Amino acid sequence: MESTNSSKQNKLEFELRMQQYIEMLRAGERTEARQHAKKYLTPHSETYQSDILRAAGLMVFPPNTDAEPYKV
Repeated sequence: MESTNSSKQNKLEFELRMQQYIEMLRAGERTEARQHAKKYLTPHSETYQSDILRAAGLMVFPPNTDAEPYKV
């Protein structure tokens, strides 16, 4: 049971850190977002590699892009 709570907590922390990263990019804080990703997202790279790579694409595309899956 304890490992289940730990994995849920890790997933929740990852999702929170990912949302913070996205909000930084939306606010135009690219340098801060890059530092945040390095510090908080990279440690989760084995478990959430595809999510992290997809989120990294947000650095390349502007918020008003028509490119999938980054289109809002």
